[in-house]
Amino acid sequence: MKMQPRFKWGEEGVSIKLADLPYQASEEIASGFIVDSAPDNRVIGLEILWPEAERAGCASEPVLAFGLFCAALAGVSWQYNDHLRGTRPNPVAGIHSRLAWMINAAGVKLNVQPGLPDSHYAGTNGSNLVILDVADNPLIVAVIKRGQYDRNAVRGYTDLLQKTIALTYPYAIGIGVFIDETGHGYRNEPVEPGVWTDWHTTAVLNGQVWVHNTIIPPSGCDYPWLPKQLRDPMFKANI
Repeated sequence: MKMQPRFKWGEEGVSIKLADLPYQASEEIASGFIVDSAPDNRVIGLEILWPEAERAGCASEPVLAFGLFCAALAGVSWQYNDHLRGTRPNPVAGIHSRLAWMINAAGVKLNVQPGLPDSHYAGTNGSNLVILDVADNPLIVAVIKRGQYDRNAVRGYTDLLQKTIALTYPYAIGIGVFIDETGHGYRNEPVEPGVWTDWHTTAVLNGQVWVHNTIIPPSGCDYPWLPKQLRDPMFKANI
């Protein structure tokens, strides 16, 4: 694959072209976060608009890491439907490999690894993934789980992200992702501050795959970058 990474950082935002691949579509995966995809659902471009980040008082480096994480998660969601027909994919491995590819292609000084050795963080009932800066400070601390929705597991890692991670890593963004593969987990009330989103046309026997998403902002930062439907009270009222 021929790589032609282009990284443009300006007042309005950052634009990253990751690879010289045929362009298929663009999608706003969250407010101010736009991804471009290739026919194989690989994310080949990412645009992050700064104004919302600046108004929220967040530093640009964690926002960049968050954008890369969301782009990798979007890529996994687009391919999930095909894989469900056979062996179920490992979303952690998929997100990890996509993140590593994007970080390398963009040439940014970030690093992704499976998790933190912190004993307080080990019992999260899920798989761990972190994005680190050049000094090995966590920018993203994520817990990713799949299968039959388990509210207690979500409550456990949400509490840990809110209490332990926020105190230990004040500049990190905590992310909890529970991929419910039963098709009906969304009927449960989300664990605050989590929300449910559907994965487009990704279908299982009982309906679509729904994902419980939790985002814990850095200390002192109001975090506005959520999918539009999550900020729409009518959407939440109709699910």
